[in-house]
Amino acid sequence: MIRLHGIGLFLFFWLNIAGEFSTLAQSLAEGEKYYQEGLRFWQEKNESAALEYFNKAITVNPLFDKAYYNRGLLLLRMKEMERALADFDKLLQLQPFFPKAHYYRGVIRLQNGDLHEAYEDFEIECRYHPEYFEPFYMAGLILGVLEEYMPASRLIKQSLRINPDYAFAWHDLGVCFWKLNQSDSAVICIKKAMQIQPNNPQYSYSMARIYESTNETDKALKQYERTIVLYGNDPVIKNSCGAFLFSTGNYIQALEYFTQALHDSATYYPALVNRGATLIKLGRFEEALVDIERAIEINGQDGLVYLNQGIALENLFMWEDACRSWQQALQLGVAKAGEYVRKQCKK
Repeated sequence: MIRLHGIGLFLFFWLNIAGEFSTLAQSLAEGEKYYQEGLRFWQEKNESAALEYFNKAITVNPLFDKAYYNRGLLLLRMKEMERALADFDKLLQLQPFFPKAHYYRGVIRLQNGDLHEAYEDFEIECRYHPEYFEPFYMAGLILGVLEEYMPASRLIKQSLRINPDYAFAWHDLGVCFWKLNQSDSAVICIKKAMQIQPNNPQYSYSMARIYESTNETDKALKQYERTIVLYGNDPVIKNSCGAFLFSTGNYIQALEYFTQALHDSATYYPALVNRGATLIKLGRFEEALVDIERAIEINGQDGLVYLNQGIALENLFMWEDACRSWQQALQLGVAKAGEYVRKQCKK
């Protein structure tokens, strides 16, 4: 009887376990079915339906790693950052080295401004899945933001060994070389980026900045003009081109670009300030004052603007007003204004 009782007990547990296995198998099969439906809807660009079926897949199988991965990707695409982050966190609890899971979690952390945590994720992805170029590039990008240009350049180079046709990486490697005072290498890299993506204005703009830094005026101007053509109505680029021409003493052409910038955006503060300074250089003091006064309305805490206002007023023989402007500039920390106050203003 004891043996029969033992056998009966064994059969009882076996049947229960077999039942659990059967239930588990059904859950896995059902989860897979929902998961495949989710993929199908996503391929058809029906994101809401795809999300619904990924949810169902995870509900019936809470350990379904691929479902967490794809739902996380979908939520990331839908800009549901917190929910996407939660999915990748859960996935990495289930599978600590699931391919590209650390990468996408790093992307979310980077968008959230968590640079160091994002870098850790990219570094882990590089270590365990070195076949992907994106983590090397993104890790290098973060080090570039942190101004660690030498290690940044090494990581970006590795991304290019894996994918030599990635234009952004060539551009950012060029920027690293530029920051490391290796201008020739910087030009080579950015030219490579421009060969891959000829119409990306960022590349022309960076090339212009490099040529400007090496005093190659004609080449810099050519790249600025190309950038303006590619960007269209962008006051930032036109203002940068004007500032470059101003620095070379080409005030007439600088004035033209500052005016173009203000045509695109009448309240663009840097262009107002720069056009005012240019008009002073050209001896057009009344016009300069118009721009300077508009700039002060936008930002009354810029001491250099008050310094220029004083210079314009002095040349219009408005000495008391000029002194008030220089005194205001001095109060705002512009030491040069003190020279004007000492020399031109009565105590």
